[in-house]
Amino acid sequence: MYQDIVRAVNAAVEYTRWATDRTEADFRKTIEKLSTAIDTLRGVFENVPRKRYPLGIYPYESIKDIQLIIGWLGYGERWRSEKDRARKYITKLWGSCIIRFCRSSTKVSRSQLKVDSGG
Repeated sequence: MYQDIVRAVNAAVEYTRWATDRTEADFRKTIEKLSTAIDTLRGVFENVPRKRYPLGIYPYESIKDIQLIIGWLGYGERWRSEKDRARKYITKLWGSCIIRFCRSSTKVSRSQLKVDSGG
């Protein structure tokens, strides 16, 4: 399961990485991978309210935010002008997601959740 999540986030990072324009097919494939990861996690985790967060925090909220960023970015002019900034936010969101996964599961190590954020 976690490998699929890492692959989905890697796809989002890769979507923002290269200078070659992205197509609608690239966009759809990336969104689909993220949607699948989110749905997979929904079946595993339960929203547990916390003192500071009365509505609770699912460990996959950051992945939903990554999906929103890719949706906002699209595959046209905005992609060309905003992809670097989007990649920066995606990698930050993934970092917060790793912390939530590690807190919610003793079976997950940080090395299992490592994403290549490039440079």
